[in-house]
Amino acid sequence: MSTVAEVFRLGPYRRFLVAAVCTGVGVWIFQTAIYWAALQSGSTGTVGLLVAVISLPSLILTLPAGLLTDRAGPFRLLLLGGVAPTIACAVGVALVGSDGTIAPESAAAVTLVVGTAYALWNVPALVYVTRIVEPRLLGSAIGLMVLQYGIGRMVGGGLGGALVSAGGAGLAFGVSAVVFGLGAIAVLTLPRVSGLETRAGSTVRGMVEAVRWLRLAPVTLVLVLLGATASFLSYAYIPLLGAISRDVIGAGSSGLGTLTATSGIGMFVSALTANSVGVRIRRGRGVVAMLVVGAVAMAALGASSILAVSVILVVLVAYVGSTRSSLAMLLMQSLTPARMRGRVASLADFVGQVMAILGSLLVGALAASWGPTAVLAAAGGLIVAVAVVTVLIAPRILAMDVDREARPVAGGRPYSEGRPTSGG
Repeated sequence: MSTVAEVFRLGPYRRFLVAAVCTGVGVWIFQTAIYWAALQSGSTGTVGLLVAVISLPSLILTLPAGLLTDRAGPFRLLLLGGVAPTIACAVGVALVGSDGTIAPESAAAVTLVVGTAYALWNVPALVYVTRIVEPRLLGSAIGLMVLQYGIGRMVGGGLGGALVSAGGAGLAFGVSAVVFGLGAIAVLTLPRVSGLETRAGSTVRGMVEAVRWLRLAPVTLVLVLLGATASFLSYAYIPLLGAISRDVIGAGSSGLGTLTATSGIGMFVSALTANSVGVRIRRGRGVVAMLVVGAVAMAALGASSILAVSVILVVLVAYVGSTRSSLAMLLMQSLTPARMRGRVASLADFVGQVMAILGSLLVGALAASWGPTAVLAAAGGLIVAVAVVTVLIAPRILAMDVDREARPVAGGRPYSEGRPTSGG
């Protein structure tokens, strides 16, 4: 029996995955509905403001969420991540006018609640999986978490559009509330998991401890660096998909919809196969290889003028990006002392989010002058250069893997790093 099949046989993990997928689908339905309702009552500027509102909580709350996960355990945050958006979307139904519009202030308030709940979900979800799944299945369990995003994008985006067309934003909000509610119910059935950090102290002190450990953890630092590179450059294709469809392929808005939707296919396949890739070529080597393959595919996407070829390339870029992320998360969690996994994961996530924002702004500005083809080619070349330099400076990353008990090994030998800490 494959490890993926074994993971699916675990009752607590199945229920967790139901909650995660409900969260992903609910968010995509909500975003489709709120952006459309805001556009009807305002302008594209209003939509841009809501994008910022839903994204801002992740920057503010990611680090505190990591510390709270370590101290209080992930369960309460997961439950809050399901209950809060359920209530917000239910309230949103009443805020939508008879003409399908919603006041900008009301839209911002509802969006802030949903964005806050989503920001409090990601880090606790990763730590929770490491606590309920036996070590030998952890690689597949982490890989399958990508289903939250793949299914969310494929199902939630399309369903949100259909619901808005059929009954307006109010109907979409109502269905989103139901989906979030089902996720919250699934969380309530999960085993309670307590925090492992028992030391008292402020949030700042707790995060400083994690930073100090990270400074003495060279492999983990490499993983953070490669993740930041991916966020800054590898995701450059996402904000440029519209320009690629219009200017390079000539497919217009329908082509953009196709490219956006099919990226979910790559995520879905990655969820089922990422661990197998790591087993075959080692996780550390896999992280570097997926980063390089994704860079080449992204550059090719920028040059492709055939929609069918571009679809294949988008699927490939999404696949290797999700696979790289899954392999890196498993390595990072195995290298980190158990009692501070939430904080280290939140630090890596925070750095990635900041770099993603900066990268999106940069590629958007450069594409206005150079065009998407040149920008994606340059981004791909820089990624390959970073990967090569990183391997030359820190070749150990290529030997890194985990054993059957999800313990870190380098070249098959036990490996540990960072300042010794109790409880790890």
